[in-house]
Amino acid sequence: MERVGTKKRPPYCKYQEMRTGLLSAVLLFVVGCLGAAEQLPAPPLEIFHAYDGMQRLDSFGDTNETHLHLSYRTVGRDAYMAAEAVTTPDDKMLIMFDEVVMARDETDAIAEYIGSLVTRPGLDVLEVGFGMAISSSLVQATGCARHTIVEANAGIMKRLVDWRVERQSSSAAPGCVVVPVFGFWEDALGRLRDASLDAIWFDPHPSTATVEFVQEARRLLRPGGRVSFFLSTYHEENVEPMWTLERAKLLEAGWREGEIASPRVFQGTVVDDCGHRHLSSDGPRCPRRSMWYIIPVLTRGRH
Repeated sequence: MERVGTKKRPPYCKYQEMRTGLLSAVLLFVVGCLGAAEQLPAPPLEIFHAYDGMQRLDSFGDTNETHLHLSYRTVGRDAYMAAEAVTTPDDKMLIMFDEVVMARDETDAIAEYIGSLVTRPGLDVLEVGFGMAISSSLVQATGCARHTIVEANAGIMKRLVDWRVERQSSSAAPGCVVVPVFGFWEDALGRLRDASLDAIWFDPHPSTATVEFVQEARRLLRPGGRVSFFLSTYHEENVEPMWTLERAKLLEAGWREGEIASPRVFQGTVVDDCGHRHLSSDGPRCPRRSMWYIIPVLTRGRH
């Protein structure tokens, strides 16, 4: 694996394969009114485990038709869609359910990843997860033919629509058509045509790329098209076994040996999840810790 040092804050801090079912839902292409939804009760304590002095859900990323496991709690899909997404006072982080979803110190690293996917103007690009528009803005700066963005949270979707209007009305916009899609990726991808995309960037929250997702990604990509996503760990010794497991998952999903390049590995220092402490400008500073990232880039073959 190629190892590169950089500074990067992940959208999630734990790797685990997620086992999914499909949610039957209607995709909305504009933000509608969502009814009030209750957060599911916290799981029993026995499913928590000690993780570097923190309590984190042992099933992070696991999902089914009704709920998702985040880092510290289980939430219903409706609750996730209606949840408040708050930006910190310094506009450096996006917080949902007291968890860091996105941070601006990701920008340099994301620029490199997007550069490996969106290699020239005129491509058809799919992003899963809008966040703070970091990767989306990079795609627009390069230029593309069509830019489809899937987002499952209503508040962030509103930001996406506003961002789209601003981009499309700007004389500096390179003519890349932005198509916002409201919903979870499980609902959205099945509506897209085979071999209709050139690049896919997967970075929602929670952000575990499942067998089902990488199967769909391969179906959607044209020959030569690429897909990328994150794996992350606090311990360097976990990098090799994590990639071994992920590579086996990719082969199970139908990717071929020649399509799976050796991933790049980045090491950086990240701000830990501190919940609402991030939202107070005069509160205690959150600790920083080392993080390792595994960044696969898969290239669709011709068969």
